[in-house]
Amino acid sequence: MVIAIIALGTLLSWYRVLDQSLIGEGYYYLFHGLNYGSLTGTLSGMLHSYEAGAKLLYDIFRTVFRDNIFLYQFFLLASVSVINILFYLFVFVLTEAWLVAFIASILFSVNFVGFEMFAIGNYQFFAQRTLAFLFLFPSVSLFILYLRKNQFVYYVMSVFLYFLAFFLFHFTLFFLPYFLCVIAMFLKPKWNVQTILRGMLIGLPFVLISLVILRFGNDPVSRDVTVMSFLRDFGGQIPSVMMKHFSILTVPETVLSYVIHIWKVPHGEAAVRLFYPVAGLYAAALLFLYRTNKKLFPVAMWSLVFLGPTFFVGLFTRWDMTANLGSGSRYLYVPTVAFAVYWGVVLATVGKKYLGLFGLVLVMGTWSVMQFSSLSKTFAVEEEKHIAMKISMQYVKELSTRLESDAIVIVPSPMGYYGGYFAQLFYGKEHTSFVPFFADWANELPRPFDPEKDVILDYDRVNQKVVDKTADYQAIIAARTNNSR
Repeated sequence: MVIAIIALGTLLSWYRVLDQSLIGEGYYYLFHGLNYGSLTGTLSGMLHSYEAGAKLLYDIFRTVFRDNIFLYQFFLLASVSVINILFYLFVFVLTEAWLVAFIASILFSVNFVGFEMFAIGNYQFFAQRTLAFLFLFPSVSLFILYLRKNQFVYYVMSVFLYFLAFFLFHFTLFFLPYFLCVIAMFLKPKWNVQTILRGMLIGLPFVLISLVILRFGNDPVSRDVTVMSFLRDFGGQIPSVMMKHFSILTVPETVLSYVIHIWKVPHGEAAVRLFYPVAGLYAAALLFLYRTNKKLFPVAMWSLVFLGPTFFVGLFTRWDMTANLGSGSRYLYVPTVAFAVYWGVVLATVGKKYLGLFGLVLVMGTWSVMQFSSLSKTFAVEEEKHIAMKISMQYVKELSTRLESDAIVIVPSPMGYYGGYFAQLFYGKEHTSFVPFFADWANELPRPFDPEKDVILDYDRVNQKVVDKTADYQAIIAARTNNSR
């Protein structure tokens, strides 16, 4: 029953991705997959690439799903559903309390934070990051079982799954601190030299796996920037940025938007101002847990501690992307794990002592309604570009059956470069050229434009249809080249 509700919550949150298309770099890895020249070469390429899992996934899709984007999106929705169920099992293993796990799962799965990861058409965000949790949640669950039962087989399986996650998805680095926090949860109350050394020893393989793979990788963490130089350049800004992240993670987008409207301030400034009442709420909740639920107090406390290092990792690896992130950012997806665990513990404890079943249902229902509202509004905003992409791609697909082998097709603007590559991959003939309408393509045509067999297309956003502009080719080409053809 609980798992069915979690799956239903996921479906209600994200079912509209099934009507979406891929946008821009969402097509990228279809043309930049793994090198399968040899097994050794492939493994070496995967070790050196933070994109290995995404490339492998797209290579499979290109062969199995081909141009059926609905199947790509169905896989996304199914994967997110499985990950949310695995999250429930992870929290249940961690807390041994089904109510905590259930509440945490609702907070995690019905959450606007996932929007940029799942629902803007940039499928590569999902492929690079989200799928890591198919390995990470089982890995951390097995790690907890090892710490609780001291059965070494759990530890070996946990380390192996973590290795697979990091090998395929370097995004795993963002979750590494939680393994270390789990160790701290289970050390208490036996803090002494022996237990601390044991904790360091059992955590060492996770750290070494991360460092070794990053050492050979080509991702942003491997660039020539040290922690010291990063702190020197950005140290003064880090506290306020982390305060902003903390507020955006916690405060529902509907509430934050209302506060921005009332205060008449930018999104980032409102988030920073909200930090102090939000931090006070966390502190009060933590004090409440210390007095009423000492068993799960360490789980909540160390989940809260985890936010610091995972925020810092995000800033260090991609300051340009994270310093001014907004609600729904993909860089808040991992911190949402700790957020959900923390408030799962708090709300379950408050519910048992004061709210009762009706109160809990009211609180979780209010949360869900606010998240559904934010998701619905943003899906509506995104809808137009997905409609434009699908109409444009379908038109080009139908047109391709009538093209000559060396035809030049200037594709509608919504398709862009990567949509043109997609059309070439699945609909083009040997020498067909697909070029986006908005590009300065006139000087780069493989031969003079021939209106008898070549086509210029654009998209009419008002009437939502593709327009054939081939008849105007001379004027269009003249406007895009120094020498009219």
